[in-house]
Amino acid sequence: GRKKAFLIDNIFGIVGGSIFGIFLLLMFDSSMIMVAAILITVSFGLHGIFGVWSSELYDTEVRASANSIIFSIARGASLGAFFVGLISDSLNPYTTTAERLVNPFISLQALGTGMLLCLLAYIGVFIVLFFVPEPKDKIITAIKKPKILES
Repeated sequence: GRKKAFLIDNIFGIVGGSIFGIFLLLMFDSSMIMVAAILITVSFGLHGIFGVWSSELYDTEVRASANSIIFSIARGASLGAFFVGLISDSLNPYTTTAERLVNPFISLQALGTGMLLCLLAYIGVFIVLFFVPEPKDKIITAIKKPKILES
C-alpha cells in the first residue's frame, strides 16, 4: 500500500543521505557519489507518493483544506535544514569562521552532529508513520454536485 511505498521512499532517503555524508568524509571517491546521487534522486522521485496518500486520508469536503495545512506545515518545517546547520556549526568550537569559509570540510564534528539531527528527524517520520491509517481499502467518495445543478 501507500504506507509501504512511503516507508521505502524514506529508507532510500536515509541510505542516500548517509552515503552522501560518508562521501564528504572520504572526499572525492566518485563511485560513492554516484550511488548517493542515484538513491537521493530515487528518493525525491518517490516522494510524490505523499501527495496522493495524504489526499486519501480525508473526506472530499475537507480534503483541499487538510492538504493545504499539511503542505504549509511542511514548508515551515523545511527551515529545519537551516537550524541543523546552525546547531552543528555552533557545536564545533574548534574552528573559526574564516577557516570554515576556506575549507568547508574541516568541520567533521559538525557533519556528524548534522547527520545525527537528520536521523532523529527520520525517526520522527517513522513514528508518525505507524499512527497514520492505511487507505488501501478505503473507498474515496466522488465529488458531489452542488444543489443548484441538481434541479
